Amino acid sequence: MPIIYENGRSIHYMKLNKYQLRSLKRLYDRVRPTKENGLLNSSLFHPDISFREFRRGVYPMIGAKETACIRYGNITYGIEPDGYCHT
Repeated sequence: MPIIYENGRSIHYMKLNKYQLRSLKRLYDRVRPTKENGLLNSSLFHPDISFREFRRGVYPMIGAKETACIRYGNITYGIEPDGYCHT
């Protein structure tokens, strides 16, 4: 599935392997994102972001398209194909 970008956001999911998905889920469970503190624009109320919405923010790293990146707050996390997560 091709990755198409529009206004800096991916429309289609980046394909992740099981190790990257597991690492992304651990990151999601650790930071518990809301619309107020990170991934999505602020709104009047701040319900939790679902894992699916969080997953939609993943994009490939420039120069290493197997590495997944996600920007959360002011930090960009990189997730390697073996599941190693770094900032």
